[in-house]
Amino acid sequence: MNGKVFRPGNGSKGDGKDPIILQERLNHTIFFNFKARAKAFIGGPHVTLTTIADTNFLHHIVPMVQRWNGPISLCVFAPGDHFDLAVRQIQWLVSCSNTSLVHDWVSFHFVFPKALGPNKIFKWNNIPEKGEDPCFAYDVRKGETTNIVTYKQRSALVFPINLLRNIAMEGVALELFGSNQFVFPCDIEMIPSPNLATKFEALIERMDLSDREQRVAFLLPEFEIKAGEALPANKTTLLHEMRRTKNVVMFHQKTTGMLHVIPSMMDWIGTPERDDSNLELLPKLEGPIPGRWEPLFIIRQDIMPHFDERLTWETKSDKVLLASIVKKRTIFENMGQKDLTWDELIARLVEIFEQETVNIEEVEEVMALYTSKRQDWKKFAKHDKYKYTRNLVHEGNGKFNLMLLCWAEGNQSAIHDHANAHCFVKILEGTLRETRYHWPDECQSGDGSMMEKSHSDAKVNDVTYMSDQLGLHRMENPSHSSTAVSLHLYSPPFQSCQIFDERTGGKMRCPMTFWSKYGEKVNNRPNKQSSKC
Repeated sequence: MNGKVFRPGNGSKGDGKDPIILQERLNHTIFFNFKARAKAFIGGPHVTLTTIADTNFLHHIVPMVQRWNGPISLCVFAPGDHFDLAVRQIQWLVSCSNTSLVHDWVSFHFVFPKALGPNKIFKWNNIPEKGEDPCFAYDVRKGETTNIVTYKQRSALVFPINLLRNIAMEGVALELFGSNQFVFPCDIEMIPSPNLATKFEALIERMDLSDREQRVAFLLPEFEIKAGEALPANKTTLLHEMRRTKNVVMFHQKTTGMLHVIPSMMDWIGTPERDDSNLELLPKLEGPIPGRWEPLFIIRQDIMPHFDERLTWETKSDKVLLASIVKKRTIFENMGQKDLTWDELIARLVEIFEQETVNIEEVEEVMALYTSKRQDWKKFAKHDKYKYTRNLVHEGNGKFNLMLLCWAEGNQSAIHDHANAHCFVKILEGTLRETRYHWPDECQSGDGSMMEKSHSDAKVNDVTYMSDQLGLHRMENPSHSSTAVSLHLYSPPFQSCQIFDERTGGKMRCPMTFWSKYGEKVNNRPNKQSSKC
């Protein structure tokens, strides 16, 4: 992680040893581990709830941690003078609330615009005195009845919701990272069922998840409860409240109705509770994603996709899109759907792109339905030992280009854009590593070099999507002993792209040509530049 480490004041676990990690991103300053949880991880696996708040919502963390009873990573948006207020509220939560669980389990991180940071940095347990009783003056329970006019509201700032979500998840990775670590992205007003963390960890210990390649997400049912009503203690009580008193309804039922359909919910409702010690998950998801489903799930930390940080609360977040991404990456994708042959895949893509509008998620799902077989595409796979090659398979009636890219050992592309086109990639053979970057005019590191957003490896039959709205990227074959082959769909087709210098962010336009077309080598060999995009 890029950033510098320093230790102002006392340590966040009370021992003076845990640093705050400072990072700058998207014109915001980030403080990781401003106050870290006191309890240490022992053994594994573990699941951490990740959530976000401002000073109007911090009071929700108390009932959340009491029900969750496990680690929580909380990112707080506190620009201007609300940094001081938020720190004092955290002090109240840790020292004055009626539970020690906040101190034990919650790690607090901060985000604020770079120009609106605090004049002085201090730690939660080393706050300058103001001559008042902090347990009265900063009682966060007042937020339950009194809405604070925040600095954000006074200054008409946007709420960078997806940046905050990502910081909360990255805060977990600072402590633990691996195939047996899980995250539970959750809004702070959502209250989990009692001891959900402990029940989930017990479930994982009973399951065989030792295979690092296994991709797993666990769907959870969502409900809304009438204000002022007691929270149900278990599934039996919850279903009673749904059927008899109507105090509990399915999530978003009253606002979006059938637009927000939770998959397999009726199966979950119809299954009696086994005993209070078991976790009641939703059944496996089958078929396409319904309506505008905003999923609630626990997922392995190393396969959790990042939220698009350019989106804000005011411009709406991308939870519905995330449903498709998560579904694509996990074992509950495409269940019950017929696999496509190579010819059926191409025919289906042509059919989709004949429509006036194209659904990105539909293209991803169709490409996922084809299982790679070398005999299907080997006639198009033309390799060069020194660089990767672009081999045209189908021109898509002018709506898209479908091509095979063949990667020799260690080959990589330049960092590049996609000329405002949509890019879909399916791995046919080997492994490809994708590294995504911020646009240089949006975010650069202190020395002027380009800033990485994320990186991930895609394996055989994985499908990924990229566009200029998501940033820039580089693709590479990380293996030094095996080749790789990938199927790429670009819509609309384009003849050139921009490539970028990682050290400076400088750019130049790069023409693109094909190494072969329809399985036949073309006469005009690509020049050095054309093979870089």
